[in-house]
Amino acid sequence: MKLVSTLMLSLVAVVVTAGVASAAPRVDEPSTNPYVVALGAQGQPVPFTVVVSGFAPRTAVFVEICNNRHPGDVNWSPSRDCDPASTNAPVYADNNGVARFAANDANHNVPIFVGESPQQLFNCVPKGAAKPSNSLPTSTTCQLRASSNPSRATQDQTFRTIVYGGGGSSRDSGFPAWAAVLIVVLAVGGIVAVTVIVRGRKTRARVK
Repeated sequence: MKLVSTLMLSLVAVVVTAGVASAAPRVDEPSTNPYVVALGAQGQPVPFTVVVSGFAPRTAVFVEICNNRHPGDVNWSPSRDCDPASTNAPVYADNNGVARFAANDANHNVPIFVGESPQQLFNCVPKGAAKPSNSLPTSTTCQLRASSNPSRATQDQTFRTIVYGGGGSSRDSGFPAWAAVLIVVLAVGGIVAVTVIVRGRKTRARVK
C-alpha cells in the first residue's frame, strides 16, 4: 500500500512539473495588445508593471524594449533589434513559472523610453509625433520582449506590442499642456475685463 501511495505521489509530481514546463511563455500583464504606454505631462513614459508566465521555475527572466521588426525577419537579433540598456536586473520565475516586474521596483522594472533608445539603436515615438533629429529607424509600434536571454534569440521569448499615447514631439517640450490652457484662459479673462472697463467708462461719460 505504501508503495502504491509513493508511486501515485511521484506520478502527480511528474504531471504537475510537466504542466509547468509545457506552458507556453506569455505576457499576462499588460493584458491588452497592443498596450498603450501612458505619457506624463512632460511627454515622459509612465512606468508599468509586467507579469509573464510559462517559464521554467527559477529561470532568470529579462524584459527589454525592441523595435518593430518581427523575430522571423531576416537577420533579426536581440543584440541588434532590442536595446540592451532597456533591460534591468532579471526576476527569477517562481515555482509556477511566473515572474513579476513591478513598476515601482527600480531594480527590476522596465526602463521604458520614448524617442531615441538608450543605446541609440532605434526610435520609438507616438503616432503623429515628429521624428527625432537623428538617422535612426523610427517606429510608432515597438515591442516588449521577455526571455531567459536578453542578447540571444531563445525558445522561451515572448512579446507584447506597445504604442505610445498622445501625439506631439517625441522629445519633452518642457511646457505642460495645462500651462498653455491656463494662459489662454487668463488671456480671455483679461480681454473681457478690459471690455467691461471700457464700456463702463463710456456709460459714465454719457450720464455726465
